[in-house]
Amino acid sequence: MAIHPTLGWMLVAVFAALSVGSLSRLISLLGKPQELVRKRVGSLKTWWVIAPTFAIAVLLGQVAVAAVFALAGGLAMREYARLVSSRTEDRNLQRIVVSLIPAHYLLICFGHATAAMLFLPIGAFIALSISQTVSERADGFTRTVPAWYWGLILLVYCPSFAVMLWSVPSSQSAGVGPVGWFLYLIILTEMNDIAQAFFGRHWGKRGIAPVISPFKTWVGFYGGIATTVTLAVALAPFLTSFGGNAISEFNANSYIEVMTGGLSNAVVGGLLISVIGYFGDINLSAVKRDTGVKDSGTLLPGQGGILDRIDSLTFTAPAFYCFVMWTTG
Repeated sequence: MAIHPTLGWMLVAVFAALSVGSLSRLISLLGKPQELVRKRVGSLKTWWVIAPTFAIAVLLGQVAVAAVFALAGGLAMREYARLVSSRTEDRNLQRIVVSLIPAHYLLICFGHATAAMLFLPIGAFIALSISQTVSERADGFTRTVPAWYWGLILLVYCPSFAVMLWSVPSSQSAGVGPVGWFLYLIILTEMNDIAQAFFGRHWGKRGIAPVISPFKTWVGFYGGIATTVTLAVALAPFLTSFGGNAISEFNANSYIEVMTGGLSNAVVGGLLISVIGYFGDINLSAVKRDTGVKDSGTLLPGQGGILDRIDSLTFTAPAFYCFVMWTTG
């Protein structure tokens, strides 16, 4: 299997950054309380499972990435179910939700992105409502059905727009193809989360949303914006067509030319991902505050659950997809 040079170097860069970050984290934990060390090391181990899985899926293509996203969506809905419903009679709703997830991603993989955009919102709305009415479950109807519907749209439908980026024509993508748009979104979303946490942990004092997310600070927020916009500009010539024809290999003159040509779109894209990603993060934090839960699951040690890994993406994926459609259309 031939690997595009840009894709190969981007994946190498991801693992290099992860290695440097892991080493820095381990050094910073020297002499720290054992419980903190256990949690932070557990988080690092989880990242070293996520990164290879993600890399292999990207190399295999859209279908493999869709399978990973479908699995993540199903697990996220399972965690969400524990938060919002403990009634045994709601299991039928959970089964309906689970059955809709693969159907949604199959539509995307077969090139029916427009149909997928309509199928899940409308199909879920009808199916969930019918399930309750034919079972004559009127008790809690206006709470249960909307809760499941909202969860499905947020945790499955919204992240799936990242996979829909493969529907962008190759002629409107970088040389690496539509996977470039996907990588661009994922890298910027994750780095924004990491930068917000890093700057907030080290220099943040004034909380930005103390009731919903006590550890979010203004310093972290602005640090995330600065980091994400910088990366957005730096990576745009390789992964996007913001500046016209993206470069296939590094050349200082062509890089500067392409970067300058797409500077405005890259800056706006970085700002969009950073700001909307923050709101996606605290949106799911509000759900956990409402249910009195700190960690939604234990599947990812040190990460707080699947919900914590996809929280920002629930907002950045649909927002960035719309931005790409607008700028390339």
